[in-house]
Amino acid sequence: MALPAVGLLVLFHYVPLLGNVIAFQDYSPYVGIGDSPWVGLSNFHWLMFDASFWDATLNTLTITTFQLVFYFPVPILLAVLLDSVVRPRLRLFIQGIVYRDAGRCSPVYGGGEGSRGSVL
Repeated sequence: MALPAVGLLVLFHYVPLLGNVIAFQDYSPYVGIGDSPWVGLSNFHWLMFDASFWDATLNTLTITTFQLVFYFPVPILLAVLLDSVVRPRLRLFIQGIVYRDAGRCSPVYGGGEGSRGSVL
């Protein structure tokens, strides 16, 4: 009974991990994984001594910190404020306005020229 589950685990978890070998190769998509030359850890050495990598890492950490400090408390504050609204109908109206776009998916409402989605 566990054989289908094990098969799915191997197929969708362990087989894609085999592609990570390209991190240790001078990979070219035209040559393929099997024929690309093996370079070992030189790709990682090149990455660690590249100034652009450390700039990008610092930028990523800075943006993440600002989002955590400034954007994370806003939904919690909104939930607390909505919970303090006494009238249920007013609370539902405000929730409807605030969360109006939360359930809308842009590919559903998107579209090309002349389609109905472009009007929405």
